[in-house]
Amino acid sequence: MINFFIKNKIKICKLKEGHKGKVINWDSKAKIYFECYLLDGTKVNEGEQIIVLKARRIIKGFRLGLLGMEENEERMVNVPADLAYKNNKNLKDETLRNDLKFKVKVLEIYD
Repeated sequence: MINFFIKNKIKICKLKEGHKGKVINWDSKAKIYFECYLLDGTKVNEGEQIIVLKARRIIKGFRLGLLGMEENEERMVNVPADLAYKNNKNLKDETLRNDLKFKVKVLEIYD
């Protein structure tokens, strides 16, 4: 497991190396599988999703954690509340205003 930090806020642990080749960047469109947990281990969401990082439809901390991932790579991304949903006024589930942990796997990166 390889640990590193981005801006001393997001903790990223590489769980599995990916295939060398395509890498997620701000312009990438990728298919991912993710699981989202509270820090106490409670799973709050999971699923397969096609994402475009620059579209800003996913939380900032998660987007930053995906940068540089390769196909088939797996990471654990710990996102602090201020880079997640802490300030989202439309959020109905108050538990999501806390720090979150994502387990993510890149299934495919599209050209």
